[in-house]
Amino acid sequence: MARLERGKLREALLKEVKEVCATDGPEAVSISKIGKQLGVSSGAPFRLFPSREHIFAALIEAEMERLDQTFAEIWSASNEAPAVRLALICTAYLDHAKSDPAMFRLAFSVSAKAMGASNLQVLGEDVYGKVRAAVAACLEPQAAPKDIEAKTYILWSTIHGHALLQMTGQMDDLNVQVSDSVVIGSAIQHILD
Repeated sequence: MARLERGKLREALLKEVKEVCATDGPEAVSISKIGKQLGVSSGAPFRLFPSREHIFAALIEAEMERLDQTFAEIWSASNEAPAVRLALICTAYLDHAKSDPAMFRLAFSVSAKAMGASNLQVLGEDVYGKVRAAVAACLEPQAAPKDIEAKTYILWSTIHGHALLQMTGQMDDLNVQVSDSVVIGSAIQHILD
């Protein structure tokens, strides 16, 4: 491969790491090998990112920003009832997982706090906060904060778990197939009851 133009390494590096994650998983990412493929020294990527985890954090941050923007657009663009908008958010989350499974798995493979990625942690809190606000909008105005939090967690863990089960095909062996709409509808109905 020809040497990269000055200033293009960051973009090319992130693209290559993302491709390796998609084909072989994050554990297969070798920064020195990717640097060599990009025509730069093995140390050049580390002038942009202090570690492999920082590269992963940059990729995850881009995915979380995209998800955050999608949730914001759904909530602000729709005149539908809160439960309908919440269903649209859940659908968008599942679509996000399906559109880039490798990045979805990477994004939820380790906590931002454990990675020391404070920007990513704030972004994750913002994304989850949008879901919490959407759940709260579906409940009675006097709903207790602990009830809102519990219902948000139950909804989110159901949708997230469904995404992972679908992505990994773990239920295929049991011949269990439940549609996204049934899972979303049941999860939302549960929080409304």
